[in-house]
Amino acid sequence: KMTRAIVAALASVMFTGCAHWSFPSQGSCSREHPVKGNADSMYYHMPTDTYYYVTRAELCFEAPVIARRHGYARTPR
Repeated sequence: KMTRAIVAALASVMFTGCAHWSFPSQGSCSREHPVKGNADSMYYHMPTDTYYYVTRAELCFEAPVIARRHGYARTPR
């Protein structure tokens, strides 16, 4: 299981200097970075997805293409 510290360490290496992602505030993403990324499953969730509002984000992306570029896939639900 990936902890927030591990996610932060990986993110600092993978996304350094990138303005296309952010860390969530209490599991929620901002309007500027609405795509929720889950590091355990490597799925991303869009605001139109069924479980978006109950999913706790570990990273937030500006757009789905940014999430896919960093190895995340769209959630199947």
